[in-house]
Amino acid sequence: MKFGRIAWVLALSVGAASTAMAQTATQTVTYTVSDVKTIAVSGNPAAMTVTAGGTGSTATDATTTYDVTTNASSTSPATITAQLSAAMPAGVTLSTALADPDGAGAATSAGTVALSTTAQNVVTGLSQVQSTGNTITYTLTAGVTAAAVSGQTVTVTYTVQ
Repeated sequence: MKFGRIAWVLALSVGAASTAMAQTATQTVTYTVSDVKTIAVSGNPAAMTVTAGGTGSTATDATTTYDVTTNASSTSPATITAQLSAAMPAGVTLSTALADPDGAGAATSAGTVALSTTAQNVVTGLSQVQSTGNTITYTLTAGVTAAAVSGQTVTVTYTVQ
């Protein structure tokens, strides 16, 4: 009987020792969340033709769109700028207007902006947004002083910053 009690106490001690000897392991995970500011356009607008001065001096195209994504905070919002690759001829103006991005909260379009080779704000106040299919409207205007040109092209660069 004494031997049975000793065996029972010994078994209980071994079980307690197993529980007391549980092991743990840890790892440190290093991570980074990158800043995202992207913009994409749907393609090129159709060719626009105007007559210098008078009737037909303005052409408009609203067939293209833009997509924008940014995780910028509302305390440091992003801006979309636009600029031309080359100056327009004398008397000719190319303007753009970007629609307010859907779901962008405080984002605001600057309306119709006459473009130049200097970057200009076209949308401000972008924070934490992923918006697609927003309309881009181009307006080409030729005043009476514009010289005739044919098939000329210019690149408009949009940048999220």
